[in-house]
Formats: sequence, structure tokens, C-alpha cells
Amino acid sequence: MGKSNLKMSHNILPDLQGGTDDEYYHLTSAEHISFGSLIDNSIVNTLHRHSELVNPAGSIDPALSIDADGKVTLHGSNNAYILNDTAVDNFSWFYMKGAATGSSMLISLGTGATSVGGIAAVYGGAWGSNNIQIYHDGSNGYLSTGAGDLVLSPNGNIILVNQKILYTENIRAKDSDGLYIADDGGNLGIHIADGGNVKVQNTEIVSAYVKINKNGSGNRYAYIDLIGDGTYTGFGLRLSRTNTGPNTISRLEHRGTGSLEIRAHEAAPIIFKTTDITRLTLAADGTINITGSLLFTGAGKGLAFAEIWAFDVNNTLTITGTGIVNKVQVTSFAVNGLSNNATPDHTNDHITITKAGLYKVNISASIESVGGVAYKIAVGVFKNNGAYHFQNLHVSRNLAGGCPISMTGIIDLAVNDTIEVWTWNETDTNNIVVDDITMNLLQIAGT
Repeated sequence: MGKSNLKMSHNILPDLQGGTDDEYYHLTSAEHISFGSLIDNSIVNTLHRHSELVNPAGSIDPALSIDADGKVTLHGSNNAYILNDTAVDNFSWFYMKGAATGSSMLISLGTGATSVGGIAAVYGGAWGSNNIQIYHDGSNGYLSTGAGDLVLSPNGNIILVNQKILYTENIRAKDSDGLYIADDGGNLGIHIADGGNVKVQNTEIVSAYVKINKNGSGNRYAYIDLIGDGTYTGFGLRLSRTNTGPNTISRLEHRGTGSLEIRAHEAAPIIFKTTDITRLTLAADGTINITGSLLFTGAGKGLAFAEIWAFDVNNTLTITGTGIVNKVQVTSFAVNGLSNNATPDHTNDHITITKAGLYKVNISASIESVGGVAYKIAVGVFKNNGAYHFQNLHVSRNLAGGCPISMTGIIDLAVNDTIEVWTWNETDTNNIVVDDITMNLLQIAGT
């Protein structure tokens, strides 16, 4: 068959074979058949496949191409790569890239029916400097060797790198086992247990600690508040450090009228130190050891003590019988001395106890017989209007004129006990004259 004339419009064949718009183009019969294949959705021949397209302006050649593996490439300012072969298990992915090291984005699927996909984005760098990276395939691990700002790893961990901040309003545990916070080595640091209880724990043989306000700057408050009631909602117990610099005040503050207890459950001492030197030790048996001075300041502070006395009173006590059964109270006291947590009362010639305990009692007196006559007298300390005699506080003297008397002893006293001095004549019924007398007592221990 000879040539078959085919008249084509001016805007088709010039693009196919070249020439000018004013020329007519003639195709052979074979060319006519091949050209027909170009417009009927068939392949021209076994070699000539429609594998490349050029943009209308011809500036990008090719603008779209298909390689032997079926990968479609869009060339231009924004590129896309798509790979998908549904007949076999291959990676399927969509890739957009602007330049060799420019912005890129990759969306990919894995190799199997159950494989997972992912997204990665790069802004201004290679894969090693990803800003966002999400895990894609379990066999490959991360999308690349670099780690982005956000990485979802093969085991499901979400990683924020380069000290990034996670902003959220609520983080919750997925079940009743609680929420765990660990370091980069997996060592558990904080466990928020079911019910909201917080535990600080460590699986290593090292110290575990909590630091409050460590990363702040300047002088600032730092404190821990424990709140366990509906009244003191600010704090029930507070451990705090104030904001006045490196030599500021540290406090332990307690609210309410209940006890503030420092308790050692086992047989352990409680030790107080200053300048790292032990100053006071409360032993397990209750013994208090003090290495410094024990000083009391302010009225009513310190151990209990009291004193009453009389000077040069020349007071005569009337004796009506012989022996202790006829004792009389020494009523010669004229002055109340110093006191603390005890009440001196020279009017009633006794001291009243307001704090129970062990007391050391001191008595000194100058006593005379009447007219210089010789006879034997006795003096003793009693309590509660002469009801009980402390026999360790007792003396006897033969008078022939004047005689000094002194007594010292330790007695056990209760609250509201009254302490008095009594005397009697053991020889006859001669009276007894008191010139001077002092009685004082000092608490030395508890009962």
C-alpha cells in the first residue's frame, strides 16, 4: 500500500514530527497505523511506550517519567515519587523534595499486609537533621539514622529530643499499674501509683532524691506542702527555704494543735548538729546528752525553783510539849525569794509545787535556846501541813545559846504539794528562837 494522505490540523503534527504550521504532513500506511495507536489508548509498539511527558513550555524535559521499576517521577520545583507494585510486597511511598538538601517530606508504607506506615519531614537539611519523624516499619526501625524532634520508635516509645518541651494539660496512666517516669537508662525515678500516690524509687544501688526548684534562677522560695485536712488547705506541714539568698532560713512548719512528732521507730538516737558537730543527742532510752551549755531565757523558762527566807528576825516559837508529836511549824519566814514554776509564800511559810519532779532541798538556819539554857531540839522538812516527814531532811542539836543548822536532800514532789520546816523540843517544853533561816528547792529531774 502506498502513501496514505492524512491532513492534520496545524497545531498537532508540528508537535509530533516538526515543521511549520503552514505545511501539510503525509504519513505512510505504517505511520498512519502507528499514529492511530497514539490516539486510541494502545501502545505504539513493543519499544515505544508512553514513559515520558514534557511540560507545555518544553522547559522541563521530562516533566513526568516512568522508569523500568514503575516509579513515577514528577520533575520540577516540587517533586513527587510514588512506588507501588500491588503484585508483590514492596515499599510504597510518596516523596516530595525541593532541592538536594532542601525541604522534604516522605510518606511511606511497609512491605507486608500487616506492616505500618509513617511520615517524616525534613526542613533545610538531610535526614539526619529531621524536625519531625514518625516511625514507619518494624524491620527498619526509625525512618533514618537521624532523630527528629519527635520520634515514635519501633517499641512504641515517643521521643522528644534536644530538650524539647511537651505542652499538655493531662498525662494519665493507661491502667491501675500507675504512671512511671524513668531516666534515659530506664531507671525508674517517679511512680505515680493508682490513687495518685507518688513514690520516688530507684532500681540501682545509688542515692534517690527529689530536688525542688533546682533549675530556677536568683533568690526564690522552695517548699513542699503536705495537706491532709479541709481546714488548713494552704498547708498542714511545710518544709521550706525562704528567698533571701544562700544564708536564708529553712523551716519546718506545722499547723493545728496536734503534736508535731519526730519519731524513731527502732532503738535509734535522734541527733541535732550545728557546724556539723553533734550538740544534742536524744538516746533511744530517753537520755539527753548536751555537749554545749544549757541556757534558759525569758520568764517562766527553765527548771522549777523557789526560795523563802528571813534575816535577823529573832522570832520565838512556842513549845507546848515534848517530842515530834508536839512539833510546831517554823513561821519565821519574812521574804519571798526568786522562783520559777513554783510558788514561794512566806505568809504561810511554805513553797507550793506547780511542776512534779525530783527536787533538791537546802535548809540553813541559826537557832537559839531561851536564856542560854541547854536542851536538845530537832528540825525537819515536811509536806502538806506537816502530814509527811522527809526523814532524809532531819537534824538534832543540843542548844546552849545559839547553834547553826543545815540540811540538804532530794525529795519527790507532786503538783500542789506544800513544803514546810517544822521543829520540836526533845528535852523539855522550852521555846525555840529563830534568828535567821533560808529554805530553797530546785528541780533536778522529772518523776
